[in-house]
Amino acid sequence: MSSFIKRVPLFAFVLAAVFAFAFTQPKSAIEGQLFANVGGEWQPIPDVPPGTTYLCDGEEEICTAKFLNDDPSDMNNRIQGSETIGFYIEL
Repeated sequence: MSSFIKRVPLFAFVLAAVFAFAFTQPKSAIEGQLFANVGGEWQPIPDVPPGTTYLCDGEEEICTAKFLNDDPSDMNNRIQGSETIGFYIEL
């Protein structure tokens, strides 16, 4: 019994470490400036989800995207998985 009581602080420490990692939100793998396709030109916009300051309506073109080195001049620099399809509509 005394062996168990001596190990309770160690058990509490390990449990706290496990919970610290279990409830920590991972950072987004896609970092960088978000750009919107406004009339064929890429303009920087705040990195917020659609519906807060803008909408992407339709399915014909890329509405928003992030680019490598924050350089939208080359469409091949788009970061895969960062695109939103539709027409950009500012709210």
